[in-house]
Amino acid sequence: MPELKEFDVFLSHSSNDKEIVRAIAQKLERKSIRTWVDEKQFVGGDAWTGKLYETLDKTNIVFFFIGTNGVGPWQYAEMDYLYRRYIDSKKKSPKIAPVLLPGASTDNIPNYLKDFHFISINSLDDDDEIRKLLNILPKLQQKHRFRTKLQKQKFQGYREYIDKVPLEMVLIPDGSFTMGAPESEEGSNDDERPQHNVTISAFLMGRYPVTQEQWRAIASRTDLKVNLDLNPDPSYFKEAYQNIDRWRRPVENVNWYEAVEFCERLSKLTEKNYRLPSEAEWEYACRAGTTTPFHFGETITTDLANYRGTEDEEMQRSGSYGEGPKGEYREQTTPVGYFDVVNSFGLSDMHGNVWEWCADEWHDNYENAPTDGKPWLNGDDTCSPLRGGSWDNVPLYCRSAFRDDYFIRRDTHYDTFGFRIVCSGGSE
Repeated sequence: MPELKEFDVFLSHSSNDKEIVRAIAQKLERKSIRTWVDEKQFVGGDAWTGKLYETLDKTNIVFFFIGTNGVGPWQYAEMDYLYRRYIDSKKKSPKIAPVLLPGASTDNIPNYLKDFHFISINSLDDDDEIRKLLNILPKLQQKHRFRTKLQKQKFQGYREYIDKVPLEMVLIPDGSFTMGAPESEEGSNDDERPQHNVTISAFLMGRYPVTQEQWRAIASRTDLKVNLDLNPDPSYFKEAYQNIDRWRRPVENVNWYEAVEFCERLSKLTEKNYRLPSEAEWEYACRAGTTTPFHFGETITTDLANYRGTEDEEMQRSGSYGEGPKGEYREQTTPVGYFDVVNSFGLSDMHGNVWEWCADEWHDNYENAPTDGKPWLNGDDTCSPLRGGSWDNVPLYCRSAFRDDYFIRRDTHYDTFGFRIVCSGGSE
């Protein structure tokens, strides 16, 4: 029998209630709660009884859903096993929570569940009703709310050196995704819609935003100049951060034209095709297969990213997002990779720290947007989108789908503006 996948809660239900329990499972999973539902876990040839018992032995919480027709025969078998295995033997049992589905009453609760405190859900359209289930899972929510990987994990890509300064590039696989945010996403804007499917060809992307050290290495090479002179040290933040070399901070105070010049010089030096990412490439790489507001999950904390975790009274914006907590406001950039976590593609600092320039020209929304992942031109060529939010922004601006909508001109310098590079095959 294949090894069981990790999960947080077992959803016991009658086949009569499968549709509504499926909807509840989807809502819980959007909160990063891993659910066990029979239709997702069983495959042809599985021994039902053995797998059910093995599953119950590994669970922490069992929701017994009770509909207007009461419970089903398999629910009786599941509860019978729990009684024999744990309750009668006085061993530590999984937490058991009867849940009355809409329309059900206490008369539908079988005798063997009446010793347990029950929850009543009146509607699936009300988030407060689903929160009744989440409130039983505080420790599990805290443990599994965020999807993170450690930087030490290996990802495909390469490292090369610019005058002895390392540059790490990570392979972003080809694939398709839904770009933009639904209206239901907290803080979303009309310029993030309509949502649309985009197909992306594989490319390489910098593991981190370009650092001050990398910038200096290229900007000081006047022999590589293509169109512009570059200031080797344009950044506002020039001090070490917690004894970490200041040159590990992301470069900021760089405009779009200067970022393009950096890419062109690097391409000239390495004979590779370095450039700014398209908006579609950036969002695809940031999401890394997720559909939640952040690649971490439904919310974010200042333990995972550098953003403004306190109230922005001037803008009347909150320092928290969704059910996440408020945090700290560092008021400066942090060295790249400071939080020691990456997304599933191996990228760091995609949320917060510095805004990142994209190659596209600005468009007010996604009407008639390209679906091939290439930069979208034929718009306002004096402005380009910035992505990811920064150290100075509250979390809603750091969402995967957020597009800077203040019509920032390409020639603007600011201490929150940086960039990240990509590399694609061939030359353009």
